[in-house]
Amino acid sequence: MLILCRSFLESPEKTVWEARRVLQAGGHLALCIVPRESNWGKEYMKKAKAGHVFYSHAHFYTVQEIEAMLENGSFETVSMKATLGYPPSS
Repeated sequence: MLILCRSFLESPEKTVWEARRVLQAGGHLALCIVPRESNWGKEYMKKAKAGHVFYSHAHFYTVQEIEAMLENGSFETVSMKATLGYPPSS
């Protein structure tokens, strides 16, 4: 299994193709993302605009953009899981 954190990749499309190249037959790719349309994504984008040292280097994608990148790289989305079940303000 190959795990990537998409928000900090310089070229996510190239990275998807490289993942396809190095994965063994039957291998899996796991992505860790904070969707742009989520409450967390919106909060992190606010921090980025304010010049946050960490989030100002991130790019947040929609779930649809991620699925399109994966499809273009010959991957199939098998499942998605959300792990942040509480709002950023808590």
